[in-house]
Amino acid sequence: MNEIVQSKTKNIFESIKKLDGNNQEYWLARELMPHLGYDHWKNFKLVINKAKTSLLQTYPHTNHHFAEISKKIRIASGTGKQATREILDFKLTRHACYLIAQNGDPSKDEIALAQAYFAIQTRRQEVQDENNKVIKRIIARRKLSETEKKFSGVLIEHGVDKKGIAEIRSAGDAALFNKPTSTMKKQLQAGKGRALADYVPTITLKAKDLATEMTTFKTNEKNLQGKNPIKFEHMHNSEAIRKMLNENGIYPEQLPAEEDIKKLERRIGQSEIEMLEINDYLELDEIVIDIRNIKDKNEVLRINELIRNHPGETSLKIIYGDKLSPKQIIRSVEISNDIISGLRKYIAIENR
Repeated sequence: MNEIVQSKTKNIFESIKKLDGNNQEYWLARELMPHLGYDHWKNFKLVINKAKTSLLQTYPHTNHHFAEISKKIRIASGTGKQATREILDFKLTRHACYLIAQNGDPSKDEIALAQAYFAIQTRRQEVQDENNKVIKRIIARRKLSETEKKFSGVLIEHGVDKKGIAEIRSAGDAALFNKPTSTMKKQLQAGKGRALADYVPTITLKAKDLATEMTTFKTNEKNLQGKNPIKFEHMHNSEAIRKMLNENGIYPEQLPAEEDIKKLERRIGQSEIEMLEINDYLELDEIVIDIRNIKDKNEVLRINELIRNHPGETSLKIIYGDKLSPKQIIRSVEISNDIISGLRKYIAIENR
């Protein structure tokens, strides 16, 4: 397909594309029909049925891609009054349009053009979806690192040394995976000296993150002191997360290894990671940051200057003061790369 034809074809199909309330794209079958060279709905519906059948071979539910809808059209009544009747139509995803083109009459020029166009666009979307999946895993891994760093700081404040911190983390892993960390690292073929978290899927990263956040919260709330009380608390929280996963048929120790997170970070551009991360915050009406653990006055000044230099419409709740009697203040900021990067490690869990 040369560039001129490709551009013309793209304009045709993009011009009839619509967006629903969730900003998801779709096409209406009756609007698509003439652009694929069909004049009669009866014939075109046969093609739609063939496309649905082909989808069923790999995907058990077709309603997502071929959503049946009805709409009213005006018909001549001969009485001077306007009469209507309902007709069937379909809301089609991009993949559904691709399947329809694949099952259409190959002798039609329009079908040939549509096949090429939707094949290219569908593949591009698949690649983008896969990239987004990878980026979300990278973001989850970074969030876990931040949470564990914060956890270590709290443990030191509560009388736990470095050896004790390692023991507490290992106990949490054993409770979550029902296996020791060393066994899981061997099972997932983790590199020598590498963290287990670099090889687990996103759901496991978030499970570890939530268990660690819970233990950090409870350690402060109960004012737990020393290794053993905090260790038992972390085991309890990790077991609770595991139970919730198991009730939904998810067993962390049975999930296959994922690609080394370090390799993914090298392959995916930092700008793509930051852009997707920012998009996750765009729909929020409020962001909460907790700066109660900051002891460096220069860091507080940096945060104040960052907020002052990025005014916007998103509400920013700042929690400060001591842990037993927290205070809060509300500011407004713009959602930007500078704000997210500069405040990321202080953003409260409900915004993650």
